[in-house]
Amino acid sequence: MNAHGAVGKTTREKLSSHVADAQCRACHALMDELGFAFEHYDAIGRWRTADNGEPVDASGAVSQIDGEPTFRDALGLTKILAEAPEAEACALRNLVRYATGREEAEGEVAALRSTLSGPLDVKAAMVAIVTSPGFTRRAPSRGEVLP
Repeated sequence: MNAHGAVGKTTREKLSSHVADAQCRACHALMDELGFAFEHYDAIGRWRTADNGEPVDASGAVSQIDGEPTFRDALGLTKILAEAPEAEACALRNLVRYATGREEAEGEVAALRSTLSGPLDVKAAMVAIVTSPGFTRRAPSRGEVLP
């Protein structure tokens, strides 16, 4: 039994209690499926084919992407994320948040994306962020962009 009172042989079985519990479901329904992609790796990153004597099931679906594409393992999840515009938008939004220390302003991410060409390039995105008005002309205490 773990801290959530979950009983099961495999990690997947133990985590199934999260989505069964209404208080846990909202977050775990989003996170656990993605985490299952990495079930072939143990706690220190070694490859494994069994979890507590049972075959590893590293499959899942990405509910945050239109059509809920499915994957069989971490490589499959990587391919889905690399091709998903939703994942790219999320990555850019989080780069803005990290670089500026605040949530993005309305239209800020779309404006930044329009300055970039082709697939998201993290280096080019960071340069675009730190040279944008939202970064260079931000009022320190209030977060708004100065004229």
